[in-house]
Formats: sequence, C-alpha cells, structure tokens
Amino acid sequence: MSNSPCKAKVTLAVVCAYHVLPDNEWLLKLQLEYIRKYCSNYRVYAGNVRLEPLAKKILKADPCVDLYDVVTNALNANREHAQILDVLISKAIDDGCEYILTLDVDSFPINPQWFCEASAMLDADCPVVAVLRAENDDVDLTHPCGIFFRADFAGVRELKMYPDEKEMATREFQLFLSESKQPKVDTGIGLSYLLWRRKLKWKCLERSNTENVHYLMGGIYGGMIFHLGASSRKPIFYRDFSGRLGRFFFKAARLAHALAFVTICF
Repeated sequence: MSNSPCKAKVTLAVVCAYHVLPDNEWLLKLQLEYIRKYCSNYRVYAGNVRLEPLAKKILKADPCVDLYDVVTNALNANREHAQILDVLISKAIDDGCEYILTLDVDSFPINPQWFCEASAMLDADCPVVAVLRAENDDVDLTHPCGIFFRADFAGVRELKMYPDEKEMATREFQLFLSESKQPKVDTGIGLSYLLWRRKLKWKCLERSNTENVHYLMGGIYGGMIFHLGASSRKPIFYRDFSGRLGRFFFKAARLAHALAFVTICF
C-alpha cells in the first residue's frame, strides 16, 4: 500500500467502479465528501471506467483514493462493472482491509453511525449487509450501491459479482434462481449465489424513504445508504413505461444504450 494520510490504519475498503458522465463531476465530489464525512480508517479503491480528464483529476487529488485501470473482457456495462468490483475487492483483501463497502458512483453513506450499525448486524451465519431494491422486484440480489461485509467471511475468495455464462447455465445456479425466486440477473447476483451455496444469510437494507419522488431513483436504504440511481446510464426504467407501445420504446431505448456501450469499448 502506498503512503498517504489515509493509510495509517486502513480497516475499510470503499470499492467503486467510476463511470462519470460529463457534467456529473458534482456528483462525484458529493460522493467523496460523504465518504470523508461518514467513513474512517478507509481507502477508496476506484476503478477507472473511461473517465474524462476532470473526473480523473478529482479522484487523483483525493489522498484517500487509489485509482486503478482494470482491464475486462466484458461485452456489456453490467458485466464490466462486476469484473471491476471483483478485481478491486480482491486487491483490498490482499492489502489486509478488514471490511469492504461497495458503492455506486451515485451512492454513499448518509448516517454517521452506519458502520457501527451495519457491523453489528454481521455474524458467522450472516456475513453480509446489503441494499435490496425490492421496489425493483429484487428478492435475493445484493445490490452494489451498498454492500458491506467482512473481508474474511467463508468463501469470499470465490466471489464473482456476476457469474459467467457457463456457471449461470449450471443446474445449481438455476436451482438458486428457482428457490430464491430472484426474477432477473444483474451485478451482485454472484454474491447472493455464493451465500446461498454456503447456506449463509444476508441482512437486507430495504428502502426507508419517508417520501418518494420516484419509485426507484433517490432511494435511502436502511436509513444508512443513499442511492440516486441512473447517474452513469440513461434514466430508463421499465415501470415508467405503460402499455405495449411504451414497452416497445423502453426496449428500443435500452438496445440503443447497449449498442452505444459496445461502440465505445470496441
């Protein structure tokens, strides 16, 4: 680990894949501000996802941030996100960090007691505390906008945030989906699957907003984590479209976004 003011007693690794859209640097600054405010003895393991110069400059100027260029073989944004998290989590564990907190670029802790409250929820049978976006129909998907765990829980070295196609085609993975009734696969499903295989539990942080301006965006989870949502992609959500024609435009918009990702990468 390199020398910096944040290196003295690092126990918490804050892990995030940074994809910052132009003119969204204010959100990056806000996230880093809240991390500084509500985290201690930490280090940010930051993944560079084609960052613009200004965003890269902001991250490099923070003495508590290490910025990494992570090479992936991903063909879509979700898998790229997952592979970057896998690499950075492994790096943090190798560096001796005791706890891991994954964030999205638009999520951050908002409760000064979040670490004490979340760590008190952990035990041998329940080694993970994570956001569950039940409002997005998730029932067993640890969402990377807020996943907290000890770096030494059983099986952590096997973790893949998004299993490859071969693993997802296995009878065991399909049984997991059937038993959990998780309706879709996304980044974070690999941790849920690992816990299921190990017969371990996880503590869900569900939406706790007193007011909602949108069914998914602007969520507060367990009174600990805020997640804006859609800051690194188009704000296109299935439930915002009604009727057959609306569903068609939703799918067309998502397809256009996926094609744009492939164009950027290749």
